[in-house]
Amino acid sequence: MQEPLTCIDIFSGCGGASLGFMLRGFQIAAAVDNDETACKTYRNNLGLDPMVEDITQLSGSEILKRAGMRPAEPTVLIGCPPCQGFSRLRKKKFDKRNRLVFTYLDIIKSVRPKFVLFENVPGIMEVARGAYFDSICDGLDAMGYGYVTSVLDAVNYGVPQFRKRTILLATRVKGSLSNLRLPSRTHCDPADKRNLQLAPWVTVKEAIGDLPPVGAGRKSSLFPNHTPRRHGRLALMRIKGIPKDGGSRRELKKVLWLKCHRSTSANVGFRDVYGRLKWDRPAGTITSGCTNQTKGRFLHPSQNRALTAREAARLQSFPDKGRPSDGFSRDFVFSGSLDDVSAQIGNALPVRLAEALADTVKSMVSY
Repeated sequence: MQEPLTCIDIFSGCGGASLGFMLRGFQIAAAVDNDETACKTYRNNLGLDPMVEDITQLSGSEILKRAGMRPAEPTVLIGCPPCQGFSRLRKKKFDKRNRLVFTYLDIIKSVRPKFVLFENVPGIMEVARGAYFDSICDGLDAMGYGYVTSVLDAVNYGVPQFRKRTILLATRVKGSLSNLRLPSRTHCDPADKRNLQLAPWVTVKEAIGDLPPVGAGRKSSLFPNHTPRRHGRLALMRIKGIPKDGGSRRELKKVLWLKCHRSTSANVGFRDVYGRLKWDRPAGTITSGCTNQTKGRFLHPSQNRALTAREAARLQSFPDKGRPSDGFSRDFVFSGSLDDVSAQIGNALPVRLAEALADTVKSMVSY
């Protein structure tokens, strides 16, 4: 009889990775995060009470004890540590959160899962910060794990969003080492005639086009978290002046430009601020500022407002009241303020990418 597929999720956030693995038949044995509000979202939707703890103060043996497991029992240990310190937008080369990768290695050493999944931004592999990633690889090698790693784009796995992430998948199971791999893409650019066997990228319209219109600051009673933020008079004038379906702030009359947007550097570095999404394309990367037009290209394609949290969640491939995923009957409702919820959504591993990774691990399990 095959052992159950089990998962421990470290830095679990609101549960994007856990949900993806759960939808593919994994039992979530334990989850850990230090964000109490994100843990409330996780608890209410996934039915498991995460450990609201500082991971640096929690040993792998303690995690196993609370999960009711022994070393080497968990099928997979997921670790998606905070990525802000490795972002290309961050000018400082050191962020104390970067050292969490060493904490993750210590936990792997104690838990000894059959598989290890690590996710972060591509910047972790660059020269200035690459020593951290090298440490992960060297540490896994020293523990007897073989690994594969690459930068995957979530858009190629059915997520309606361009989102490149470094993915590392490792195993210590000898029977799986020879077949160790990352998931093959399932979607492609519809203009790419070389891959007609793949499904086309999922567009913004396919993801959010059926949601009911809602005005800035007004609440929708039909869908949870479908309430956009309020906009001041000047902000609303700017939004109304930006062309529908992919328009940019650079197309505004210059009298409406923000002072900070008038310099040459502002027009080179942050062009997506106050930009609209385009209906027939996937969205850009959904970040923790995903419901604020001042943080990126987060304006609705046709309505005069920023995205709602529900729209951003769909672009991260979270299920909702209107379209529950197979095997997941609950409404996925996010807890906290709009800024709290935006951060939870933007920091999550997209659910469909997590499903693709879960399927790959599942296909390689060997006892």
